[in-house]
Amino acid sequence: MGSFRDFLQQLHLYFRNSANSTAVLQAASECLGLDNLKVKEVKDTRWLSQAMAISNMQRNLSAVLAALVEETELKKCPTAKGLYSFLATYRFVASVYLHADLLPHLSKLSKVFQKENVNFLILKVQVPVTMACLRAIKDAGDHQPHGSFLSRLHPDLDNPAGLGAYSIVHEEERNKRGQRQEGLTRDELWARFRSQMSQKDQTKQELDSTTMAVFVFRENSSLIQQPKEIGIIIDGVEVLTELPSVAAGVVMLFRLYYAPNMEYLQGFRFTFEALQKILMELVSNKMSSKIRKLNGELHTTQ
Repeated sequence: MGSFRDFLQQLHLYFRNSANSTAVLQAASECLGLDNLKVKEVKDTRWLSQAMAISNMQRNLSAVLAALVEETELKKCPTAKGLYSFLATYRFVASVYLHADLLPHLSKLSKVFQKENVNFLILKVQVPVTMACLRAIKDAGDHQPHGSFLSRLHPDLDNPAGLGAYSIVHEEERNKRGQRQEGLTRDELWARFRSQMSQKDQTKQELDSTTMAVFVFRENSSLIQQPKEIGIIIDGVEVLTELPSVAAGVVMLFRLYYAPNMEYLQGFRFTFEALQKILMELVSNKMSSKIRKLNGELHTTQ
């Protein structure tokens, strides 16, 4: 949920910190006949908080976009322009609708866990039921059940009185000036969105089974652009995120082992020994035969 959650938080702060912006949002909501609701904060520790924030966003998305357009055009606000550029994309709108379908199931399960007297027999039933509901949404693909938010995605995007009034395109279809270019069809956008979600799901499964690594997430295959996220994962758990570079990730991973004087894992022993004794020159007077040979070859080539 990375950048998606971050932009929701930025949006919440944008309206919360400005009475004028909040008034513009309220006026847009009333004009469009929508709920006059605030942009709620997304809290990582509470599924219910996330569900309420997404529910409000889904119901008031056209009002939010209208408010950002007014702030951009009349007040020339660069923050509003940046938020609009991210929100007025197919991937963001589809993500909102997807989360609107998913989060109520997770919130219901979360409430069961939060009860003072937890009944484990209920949990034994509720957990598989929740997983089955989430799996059904994933497997439905192009045939989402009637009444679900995803089933209303394309009709809402085509509604001129709602989201259809805005230039909702794929994020790659905007040039540097934010102008619309010739884009993909709705079916092509949906297929690409599903592909992106499947790739993320596969990546998460791979990370969950990873013993130790520096991971890098990119928006595309370009090595020139700054990665979307760099972090460290140990035994399937993200222990550090939002690192500035891969080099910083390697250094921090080394420190996680070296600082508490932990023994290097068997599969990474020589890699970390090379980092420690050749690159960082820490206790470099004691090297294994392999690292000593590597060090000699490096100095010879110099």
